[in-house]
Parts: sequence; structure tokens; C-alpha cells
Amino acid sequence: MYIDFVSNYVIFSCDQQGLRQTSHVFRITGSVAFFARGHGVKVNRGATVVFPSVEVNHGNGYSATTGLFTAPLEGIYVFHLFYETNFIEDSKLGVAVNGRVVCMGNAQGNYAQGTCSAIVRLRHGDVVNVLAVESSTLTDSGARHGFSGFLLERL
Repeated sequence: MYIDFVSNYVIFSCDQQGLRQTSHVFRITGSVAFFARGHGVKVNRGATVVFPSVEVNHGNGYSATTGLFTAPLEGIYVFHLFYETNFIEDSKLGVAVNGRVVCMGNAQGNYAQGTCSAIVRLRHGDVVNVLAVESSTLTDSGARHGFSGFLLERL
């Protein structure tokens, strides 16, 4: 049996007998999710990396102008960062919550890739961003780096 989709109240599944309701679930009274892509950029140590091409911004928590995600709801959130460095240099980028790095990617070498993921508890108004732990240069292709996050559970 495969889960096909989840509505606000019910999980539906699809099998050989067709689509049918399989169980009730609690209603999430607010949901938050975003995904943004970047572009080739040189960032200095301590700077926020801005991902200006926003593909999803449900809940309007992410700013493509500042690169900051501001938690609209208190809860448990999941964040993921992936990127590719340019030239022969190391690149260290991290996901920071209120200025404190909670995970860090380390891409070493020519066109190397870095990634990190974090699960954190946020209060309403907490700020999450991608921080250059070291000066870094990202590749020109926006498909090779992005920043995403979503609300796992509202508290």
C-alpha cells in the first residue's frame, strides 16, 4: 500500500483497489516550508549567504532580499543546505540560528560539494540563515546550491 497524499484531516492511500481513506490524522493549524536557490557569489567570512530564487515560501518566513528565515510559528523545524564551491579553495558554510552555527558543510577543492542538515526548536521570531564560516565562492549554477526548511511539528 502506498500513501498518495495527506489532507488536513485524513491520510489517503492508493492500491489495486483505488484511492481510499486509510486513517485520520490531527489537523496542523499552520504549516511552513521554503526552498530557495542561489547563484554564483563570493561571500566574506561572517556574511549571510542570500538565496534569491525562491521556489516555495509557504508561510512567508524566508526573505529573498536578506537571506533570513524568520520563524512564523513556534515548533520543531528541519533545515537543509547544499552548495558547490568554485575554484580550488575550501568553502565552509553553516546554518545558524540566532547567530549560532548549528551545522556546517565543508567543501574542499575544485567544484566540491558541501551539505548540512539540522533539526532545531524555534520560537516565534527566531532567525535562521546560512552563514559563511570562512570566505567562500559558490559556482555560477543555481541548481548546485540551495537552502530549504520546513516545520516538522508545531508546539
